[in-house]
Amino acid sequence: MRTVAALVAAAFVAAVAALIVGEYGVAGWVTLMVGTVTGLVTGEIAASVARSRSWVVGLVSGALAGAGVLWGAYLDSGRGIAPLGWEAAAAPALAFAVTVFSVRTYKLARPNGDEANGSEANAAEAIEGEGPSERLGDN
Repeated sequence: MRTVAALVAAAFVAAVAALIVGEYGVAGWVTLMVGTVTGLVTGEIAASVARSRSWVVGLVSGALAGAGVLWGAYLDSGRGIAPLGWEAAAAPALAFAVTVFSVRTYKLARPNGDEANGSEANAAEAIEGEGPSERLGDN
């Protein structure tokens, strides 16, 4: 159920990105910014809602991000009246790649708040030689 909710959220973010890109356009170096920002936002939201780093979430949310940017480029072109430039291919591809990378490298949190890849707080406590309750003054 979380995966479905994450993909719905990713679709919403992609639709909003399409409307923004369609309003302001994609030209030149802005392509890099549009693809990167759309990919990061879509990927982070999808991974945080799904609480998963699965390939399914990454690939589907990446496809949604790319489709959103492509839709925005289409809207910017006057709905197909003006020809689409290289940006219409580069920005969606970049959004797809960044989204997949963002989902696959997302750090999941354990229920107690520690990071899943190791706890820096526990390492700091071991170095300092004091427990968490002593450091917080809960004695």
